[in-house]
Amino acid sequence: MPGSGGGSEPSLAITNNGIRYVSWQAPGMFAKSADGVNFNQITTPDSGASGDVTNAIGSNGAIYNGQICGGATTLHTCIYRSTDGGTTWQTRNMLADNHPGASDRPWITVLPGANPDQDTVYLEFHTFSPEDLVYVTKSTDGGLNFGPPIPVEQGTNALDSTCNTIPGGIIVDQNNGNIYALWLAGDDVVQNETTGCNYSQIGPFPKAYVSKSTDGHYLDTRPCLPWGVRPGNEHRRQRGQDLLDHHGG
Repeated sequence: MPGSGGGSEPSLAITNNGIRYVSWQAPGMFAKSADGVNFNQITTPDSGASGDVTNAIGSNGAIYNGQICGGATTLHTCIYRSTDGGTTWQTRNMLADNHPGASDRPWITVLPGANPDQDTVYLEFHTFSPEDLVYVTKSTDGGLNFGPPIPVEQGTNALDSTCNTIPGGIIVDQNNGNIYALWLAGDDVVQNETTGCNYSQIGPFPKAYVSKSTDGHYLDTRPCLPWGVRPGNEHRRQRGQDLLDHHGG
């Protein structure tokens, strides 16, 4: 990738007509290709951002990028969007996690709307705060405003996923709007607390969980949580992407 020397933790998003957008950290820099072979470096969304990049495609080929902010909202998640193929970028939100604690390892997915300003953007992240959980926030206006953080573990049978959590990705089914969030968790509650939970990231992380929402993540006025761990996934040790690839089964 041109300009990617020393880069790490890349993210890839592909438009319906095959344009590939690759980003890497830090900060989140970008390259673009129409054939998957020849790439050109394009504009960086925010030269002061801190990385942990995640990309997704919205309506009309809009490219979204999420990463840890720099500046005034450092250790939170910023959302950027380009509607001209990466020539220019707009900072859509500088506190997309809507959480007072420091957030980490963001992932985004987008359900395209009638136009980019009507795209639905979902953000998954975890926190370095006392509860150490994995959350999802939702935007219905192309990443401009996000609702409150909803913990994906609540209301599920992931009883030992109380801390030492690592978000593994989030995806929205383009056909029915169902959302699937993947995360990894430590072995058991006692060991998690002994090793310092998210603050240490010591692990181990032998458990992968997939949580599903069938009503668009949540209703804005609903106090309860409609997420549920998919049966049979509680103790799988297969790669997280395998779980996401089979989310429809």
